[in-house]
This record gives sequence, C-alpha cells and structure tokens, in this order.
Amino acid sequence: MKICIIDDDWVCRFINQKLIGKILEEPNVLQFEDGQDAFDFFEQWQHTPGNLPDVILLDINMPRMDGWQFIEMFRNLKNHHYNPFIYISSSSQHPDDMARATAYPEINGYLPKPLSIEVLKKVLSDVSGAESSSSLQERYKVGWQNRQHAHA
Repeated sequence: MKICIIDDDWVCRFINQKLIGKILEEPNVLQFEDGQDAFDFFEQWQHTPGNLPDVILLDINMPRMDGWQFIEMFRNLKNHHYNPFIYISSSSQHPDDMARATAYPEINGYLPKPLSIEVLKKVLSDVSGAESSSSLQERYKVGWQNRQHAHA
C-alpha cells in the first residue's frame, strides 16, 4: 500500500511515517511539505496510477498551497480514473473545517492531529478492506462518477 503524507510540519510527517512503519510490513510512503509540491507530483504521474498512492493524509494549513486548494486542483486533474482514499489530517477541530471536508466527495474522513497508531490502523484496515472487496478499477470508476456529480 502506498501512502502520501502532505504536511508542512516535518515532525508530523516523521511521526506518521514511523507509525505507518509499525502497522505495515513494507510501507511505501511519499512525503510533501505543501500542497503545491504534492500537486506537481500528482500532475506529473497522473497517467501512471501504479506510481500513485492509495491513501493521502492531507493537512489543511500549509504555505504556498493549503489542503483545500490542493483538493480543488486535484479534482481537476485529467485522469479521472484515479481515486485515492483522502483523509484530512488537521489540528483544527473547528466545526467549519469539519463541515467543509464533508462537502468534498473526494474526502473519506477527517482525522484530528496528532494521529494515533489506533486511528491509523483503523484507516489502513478500512482501506485494505475496501480495496479487497472491490477492484481498484471499480473504485476509480466510482470516483469519476463522484467527481462528475460534484461538478454538476
């Protein structure tokens, strides 16, 4: 399973990578310190889904491009067949941020920081279960339908 951590706080990235390493035998973790660097990566590799992560842990408040801007740009990528599991990971417990996250069909959940090993285990277990219960191709098809609906 490939996981992408997008967070400007290097301590959070470091801790989350260590926690993921305790959960997965061979973790494949990408890290970006802001939404712009992450978006540039996704834009470059969008047509080769094998290089893209299955899960994105996305911070909200970052320089250059915040999490909300990243989601807006991400949903407009040309490859509409790639639909990873995206979780907002934020220290903000503000009800407006939580409500805003539910407005995006691309976002699968809102995780308060700091993440615990229990929370990450549940997320990765849920993702593994979803991937094994339906093919990734079907998930990407559903993701495309969700994006079409969101733009309507």
